[in-house]
Amino acid sequence: MVGAYTPESTGILEINPGKVARPLVHESDGEITPTDAVLLDIAESSRAYVDVQNGGAYHMVIPDSQTKASERTSITVKLDESPTPETMAQASKIAKENGFFAVDTSNGVNFINDIWSPQGQVRTGASLGKDLKGELGQQIKSTLGAPGSRVKIQGGYEDYENAWQAGVGSGKATEQFLNRLDENPTFAHNIEPALQRKAAANILRDEATDLPERKDVQNARTILAEKGIEGLRSAMHQGVNLPKLFKKTSKKTSANRAMMKA
Repeated sequence: MVGAYTPESTGILEINPGKVARPLVHESDGEITPTDAVLLDIAESSRAYVDVQNGGAYHMVIPDSQTKASERTSITVKLDESPTPETMAQASKIAKENGFFAVDTSNGVNFINDIWSPQGQVRTGASLGKDLKGELGQQIKSTLGAPGSRVKIQGGYEDYENAWQAGVGSGKATEQFLNRLDENPTFAHNIEPALQRKAAANILRDEATDLPERKDVQNARTILAEKGIEGLRSAMHQGVNLPKLFKKTSKKTSANRAMMKA
């Protein structure tokens, strides 16, 4: 899929390649069940933290059979394939101008109602129906080659932008990550091996590039990969000097590491 994201700090649209995950969740009475919503929140928080993303997000189109027409304030556009980056940039522009978030699903584009925008705050299913019959509907069809349909979409967003910008060694991102994991310790335990593998893989990936490495990020990834979630928690609370703990790291990596408060 084609990722489209605009950081608050720059206001500039970023277009990046991505992959779609489709976990099985339960929905009832027009919403994702609260239990499954928490699992999605934890998973997206974890992904954003280990990959150092400004945010992690998910969304789900709720079946029309469970919703009322008045609740369908978002749009789904079904396509045979993922749009090109250029087309996705155009779709994102339409979305921003009309109070939506545009998301590529790999076989279509969803325009999720932005409830924080002036348009999204007052949008109803009825008003969206009128808009789709007018200029908005024409723009979407002209850009994507297919018409849009009204749907209810439930989504979640894990915002890490402010945590990362708090600075090297602030501990804000790690604290946010651990607090979210604490909402379901069993699920945290179940995904811990995958998080450790991902952290280790990211270390090797970054060392193979000439891009600058943020010291506290590499410290946190090393602890998570070698000592797991509780190791990371302990290091954050105790201010452990990492090079003394992890003897398997290379001299280059060890020399770049300082006190851990990621």
